[in-house]
Amino acid sequence: MSIEEKRDEIIEKIMDLLESSGEIINSIQENVETAKTKYKGNELVKVGKKLDELIRKTKDMCLEIP
Repeated sequence: MSIEEKRDEIIEKIMDLLESSGEIINSIQENVETAKTKYKGNELVKVGKKLDELIRKTKDMCLEIP
């Protein structure tokens, strides 16, 4: 595989990850809005922890780019 082909493959993977992270971020924002109106107190803390975990996983996915 040539350097150009490898570069194009890496760029494609990065674009796919960026698109996926955008979708995840949108989903997180929607969940936050739902949580603000639907949950109170301890329930909101639980939702916040799950959102933090999603954000961490997204960052980890981005770090896996070769």
